[in-house]
Order: sequence, then C-alpha cells, then structure tokens
Amino acid sequence: MQPHIATTSRKTILITIGDGEVSKSVLQTEIFRILREKVCLVLLVHPRKLGFYREKFRSDSVIIDAMPTPSSVIIEELWSDLFLYSLHTESIRIKIEYSYLSGGSSLGKWIKLVLWHLGRLRTYRSVCRVAYRLMSNHSYNQLLQMYRPDLVWAANMTSMDDARLLKAARKRGIPSIGMPKCWDNLTLKTFLPVFPDKLLVQTELMKKDAERLDYPSDSISVVGFPKFDVYADRALLLSRDVFMEKFDFDPKRPLILYAGAGDQLAPHDEEILADLLDAIEKGIIPGSPQVLVRPHPKYVYRAETIPNRPFWALDRPGSSVGSSSDFEFSKDDVIHLMNSLYHADILIHTASTLGVEAAIFDRPMITLAYDGHAKLPDALSVNRYYSYDHLRRVLATSGMSVVHSFDELLQAIVQALKDPSGQREGRARIVRENAYMIDGKAGVRVAEALIEEVNI
Repeated sequence: MQPHIATTSRKTILITIGDGEVSKSVLQTEIFRILREKVCLVLLVHPRKLGFYREKFRSDSVIIDAMPTPSSVIIEELWSDLFLYSLHTESIRIKIEYSYLSGGSSLGKWIKLVLWHLGRLRTYRSVCRVAYRLMSNHSYNQLLQMYRPDLVWAANMTSMDDARLLKAARKRGIPSIGMPKCWDNLTLKTFLPVFPDKLLVQTELMKKDAERLDYPSDSISVVGFPKFDVYADRALLLSRDVFMEKFDFDPKRPLILYAGAGDQLAPHDEEILADLLDAIEKGIIPGSPQVLVRPHPKYVYRAETIPNRPFWALDRPGSSVGSSSDFEFSKDDVIHLMNSLYHADILIHTASTLGVEAAIFDRPMITLAYDGHAKLPDALSVNRYYSYDHLRRVLATSGMSVVHSFDELLQAIVQALKDPSGQREGRARIVRENAYMIDGKAGVRVAEALIEEVNI
C-alpha cells in the first residue's frame, strides 16, 4: 500500500479504472488533466496492471493502487449472474437463448429465464438491491480508511468491483458518482445493483434506460462521451497522403476500414474478409479499394489465415498489458483511430461501436449480419446482435446498410462508393441519439460534475 494521500489540503477522489476502455475515457481525456490539477486522485486498477499504471500516471497528486479482491469469488459470481439475468431487456433474452443453444443446460436456461421474467417487476428489483446491500462487504474497508476519499467515482458500472465500492461508500457515508462506460451497458450488461448518489450518462437514450432501472431522473446528468472529444479537434487529422503512406497505400484509391470482430463475436469473420479481398483482386469492385483491417483488440483474430496482398494491411489497435485480453490505448492510438475513420471511404463492421464513431465523420457504413460460408439459425448467427436493444435503435435511423450475404455486401460497397451521401440523414441521427454532442467538452462536463460534488 502507498502512503495516506489525504494529508494535503486538497480534496480526494477515488476512481475505479477497471479496464482499457475506462482508461481511454478517463485518463486519455480532459477529465484526468482537470482533476489532477484540482484534487488528489486515487486510481484503483487491476493488480496485474499496477506497474503499468504507476509508470504512466503516478505523480504528486495521483496515487495508483490495486482493486481489492472479493472475499468470496463464488458468491460474487452468483450475484453477478443474478443481476445480469434479471435485466429484463430483449438483449438479455437473446443472450440466454444463445447460451443454451451453444451447449448450456436446460436447467440453466430456465433459471435464467425465471430471473429475466422477475426482472420486469420493480418490487423484485428493489428486493435484489436491498438483499445485496445487506450482505457483508469488507473488501474496500482498508482502502477507504487509508485514503479517506471525499468522493468515489465508479467509472465502469458493469463490474461487481464497482458495485462493492459503491456499497462500501454508502455504508461509510461517502458521496458517490457512477457512469456506465459504454452505450450498451444499461440494456446489456448492468442491472445497477447499487445506486450511486448521482449518475452520469452519455446520451438521452441512456438516461431513459437508467430510469427504466428505477434510477431517479433528477439525479441523472447527460454529459456525452469523453472518449469522443478528440473527434472535435480536426487539427489532429493527417493529410490523406501522409496517412495512406503508413500502409504503402495509394491515396487516390478508395479505402475500406474493415473492423474485424474476432473469434468470440463473429467466428466466421475471416471468411468474409477473404471473400472481399478475392473480389477486389478479381476487379469485381470498381476503383480497386484498399482494405485496412482493424481487429477487435480483446479477441483472437486469425489474420494468418488470409493470404498477403499489397492492397490490404493489418492494423492491430492498442497494446496488451497484463494479459492478452487486457489492452490499453495511448493518445497516439486514439488519434490514429480518428484518422482511420476520417480517411475511410467505407466502414465494414459487425455490431461495433465504431458504427457510431464513423457516423461522426459522415462515413458510409455496412454492418455484417451473416456468418461467412456457414448457415446458422438466427439464434446462433451474428444476425442476432441486430435485435439487441441498443442496435435496434441504430438500425431504426436507416443510417447504415445491413447485409445478409456476400452478394449484398458487394452491392452495398459499390453503392457507397458511387454515392457516399446516401443515408447521410440517418448517420446524422445516429450521432444525435447515440453520441450526444461532439463539441470536445464531454470530459470537461464530467470533471466539473465531480469537482462540484466535492465543493471546490
């Protein structure tokens, strides 16, 4: 443990940095710059990434410490499952069916469905939260005693680490703020087992999601996505010549940004990419596009199965820290993604957040709803993702093309290259509804909300 930080006259804010996505939203934005100038920060990170964070972010006003482990991992997992499957959304119902058809037991399916149906009842949700709050929790006691924070910020909200922290803070009378890390969290990943005193959300749609989970409306503030703030700074954009030169690409030819989903999300994704590259090589697609393949950093992507060709390049984002599934983004990584989206003539993806980010730059988007050469039932197909609550909202905008076969993919590519202005109104709606404001100030709004809470 590190020395007590609260001996200074500054207020102390304790923040959970649960993974690389949270790190990108907090430590690579204005939030971190503003807070470290005004308060003392205690950042709680995964124990295996302690050295990395201390080397990168520790300073006189910033302490890095390890998140504590739960007293019982088994009990923690049981609570996590109960809260997840009690989230009464279409997204969770689809996940339950997928789990069963992928080899799960009939008993497991019916238990999950019982929880899912009970989850529609407000009384049941309240009982679950009260029961969890009454369970003893000592894992954070030593840290809270040591640092005596004036505020805790649960910056993830999907992890039980955050739930335990919020519960411990409430017991000690420490004010708390929570913020989901992503746009799908309140319909796909969290039941909000413990309410923070205030909740920051990124969009008006997410505010409605939180209200459906019983969180009081008057304690919710809509702030936008701090990780999107960089997109407002167009001075960070490279010229097309400079960007394309990184990959030995011809700047005069179209660029397709292909967001590979990885083995867990789309097991047949590499087959689709291989078909696309074959079609380009045979001259089937006008303009001889070049393809920049950006795999999901968290999952395995079998790029070695795809033959080398001069018109495609692999561009793995971020860097692995602690384990192969733990990834971190630098500021340069964030700026590189910005340029990749800006210079792309088309984004092809499978149910990715990049679909929202490409819309910020008004780029045509094609989303894959088929499984390469396999023929799978909808419950097992990637097509199931487009019935998830957050993705149904996006598709309702008509801002991107959904393709169910390779022929449809080719047609959509040709059309997007021919008329990039198609679906422009839908893309603008995607940004309004799912990215809030791209004004470069979301991080400032978050920092101000935290500072206001500690009365600075």
